[in-house]
Amino acid sequence: MPQMDEQTVQDLFNLRVILEVHAIELASARINAEEIAYLKQIRAQANELLQSSDISQDFTFNRFFELNSMFHDTIYSATRSRVLIKVISNIRAMVLSMRSMSIRLDSIREVWDEHSRLIGHLERKEKTAAIRLIKQHVSKTASQILLFIRSKPSDNTDSAGLATL
Repeated sequence: MPQMDEQTVQDLFNLRVILEVHAIELASARINAEEIAYLKQIRAQANELLQSSDISQDFTFNRFFELNSMFHDTIYSATRSRVLIKVISNIRAMVLSMRSMSIRLDSIREVWDEHSRLIGHLERKEKTAAIRLIKQHVSKTASQILLFIRSKPSDNTDSAGLATL
């Protein structure tokens, strides 16, 4: 895995936005009713989790990542493009390692609001609106990660003074 400095994050997310836009273009035309229903089911699980007050924060974050991956995997699958799915999977592996370091509970709520709107755009075949939203979605993620990187001490220690890997 490459060093996650600001330039690497910017390069990675510049590439990711291109791939995500292409995925949305394809999925907008190819997604079926069963896939839309599954996206709604995932969203319902996320909403239930976010409304629960008796679940630990670690569990919430872990389950969020699982549901988020299921959500995006469903959209990627709807592209019907094996090559695109493989390329995006490789990029996502790098992104997820960074994303887990920078996530906050309030941003999880915002992500699922965006996911809800994206479902609506896909269901109504609103490709232009879906593309605009996915660009915004990816940009926000990149900004959160960049803020996290900028807030860390530069001497390979984290905010608690522990060595980072």
